[in-house]
Amino acid sequence: MSFFVSESLKGIITEKDLEAESPIKIIEEKEELNIHFYNDSVVGFKCELLSINFCEVLDEIKILTSQTALTNIFECVNKKVNYSVLLNGIQYLENSGTLALSKLEVNKEDNYITCKIDILKRSY
Repeated sequence: MSFFVSESLKGIITEKDLEAESPIKIIEEKEELNIHFYNDSVVGFKCELLSINFCEVLDEIKILTSQTALTNIFECVNKKVNYSVLLNGIQYLENSGTLALSKLEVNKEDNYITCKIDILKRSY
């Protein structure tokens, strides 16, 4: 296998680097996309965000969570919650509304749960 190395990288990258025989390792950083929920009665918690659909009346959110974290979601059902999207730990798109659990799927093999949550947006 052959590789082209530009003139500016010659002397920095060797053939051994390209053959993966050197100690140089390229580590891909994984970005995290989560959603953070909190209200007056539940300490804030976050779940892995799979998708979110922003609508005028409600936001449709699909998350991935563990069975142990599911209790936090149950405690928020039919209550006002504040929520925001976290991208690599930075908070975006803060909003609030009433949480309604519309779908719950359990994967027993991998011990995770997929939830579809609707956040009903009303003026408070």
